[in-house]
Amino acid sequence: ACSGCSSRAELNALLSAEPGALLWAGGTDLGLELTQRFKAPDTIIQLERIPELYGICEQDDDIVIGAMTSYTSLESGGDRRKGSIARLVHRIASRQIRNLGTLGGNIANASPIGDMPPVFLSLSTTLLLDGVDGPRELPLQDFFINYKQTALKQGEYIAAVKVKKLAADERLFCWKISKRSDDDISALMMGARFGI
Repeated sequence: ACSGCSSRAELNALLSAEPGALLWAGGTDLGLELTQRFKAPDTIIQLERIPELYGICEQDDDIVIGAMTSYTSLESGGDRRKGSIARLVHRIASRQIRNLGTLGGNIANASPIGDMPPVFLSLSTTLLLDGVDGPRELPLQDFFINYKQTALKQGEYIAAVKVKKLAADERLFCWKISKRSDDDISALMMGARFGI
């Protein structure tokens, strides 16, 4: 079965009824699980119509980025001193994948070759989680448990990520090594925040 929903409250209700459901964000990684590894989940819940999961906004000293925010949106959004993220995102996959791929999906996938987790780890990111047991916050460094394993509880999902704004004397540097300059997975990815 495939379901869609239009609010976090509706999503939480669906997850309560179907706790083992697969959440579908952009599908750029999960789609491969279905087409190449022939995994067939009983229930898929699509997240694309939940406006609360999108967008980039400033809240006091923080920048909050919705989990469904695409790579394309990250190329132009956020703190002006985070231009290094925009340059990195431009190297991630093709334009079509950047239009579909989401920040939350990249983090939740917990792939060791994911481009975004090292960057957001360097920014001391906090994950804003939600689900059947209600919202909670979790530091990103406590999220990854093992290969493709996370601290997400059953019926829980990433709603947004929260990062501290860089200070006036801080800069973010992202460095990616891959076989090809563009449209390739990372062999090595580094994110570093420096004071200047």
